[in-house]
Amino acid sequence: MENKLGCWGLNCEECPVYVATLKNDKELKAKSAKEWSKIYADYLVTPLEPEDINCEGCHSKNVF
Repeated sequence: MENKLGCWGLNCEECPVYVATLKNDKELKAKSAKEWSKIYADYLVTPLEPEDINCEGCHSKNVF
């Protein structure tokens, strides 16, 4: 990855969502969904699900 800092100021290599996506780690996706659902509860209509946890980095060509 050329730029390791994401748009949100996070170091992608330390971000659990990024790591879970790259490793296709289902347990880490589930844990991240649960934690981020609590953190961002005020901004979410419904809690995040493990299948919502997908990030290849802000600078990825696959960002939509």
